[in-house]
Amino acid sequence: MGSAIKKSGISREEIFLTTKVWIEHYGYENTRQSVFESMKKLQTEYLDLVLLHQPFGDTYGAWRALEDLYEEGKIRAIGISNFYVDRMVEFVNFNRIKPMITQMEVHIFNQQKQLKEYADKYNVQLEAWAPFGEGRGNTFNNEVM
Repeated sequence: MGSAIKKSGISREEIFLTTKVWIEHYGYENTRQSVFESMKKLQTEYLDLVLLHQPFGDTYGAWRALEDLYEEGKIRAIGISNFYVDRMVEFVNFNRIKPMITQMEVHIFNQQKQLKEYADKYNVQLEAWAPFGEGRGNTFNNEVM
């Protein structure tokens, strides 16, 4: 991936790089190592956004690592992915730095209205994965949708 970025001729500042830390890499030290490994593979000195993939395992240890990497300037934004409302609110209220992004499956068939309401309330940006519902329900051929 890093070599493709370099070959593209596009300056690093014009590319927004996001990655996730998977649950098997949670815990403070493992998360730091995972982020640095991603940076090495991407051949970059910083990442624009790093997300914790799911709310299982040592999420708080992983989050503390992301907070520190954010404060060190290695990550520009930190967030969570696939955390339901209760876990998002918990992370907002019980961490030094609240999530800046919450990524969740959001599309016309799965609108996540309650998550959006709480994300707005706590000033956490909602980011959709599968924003077109992965083409289900004949989405791309339905003139009404």
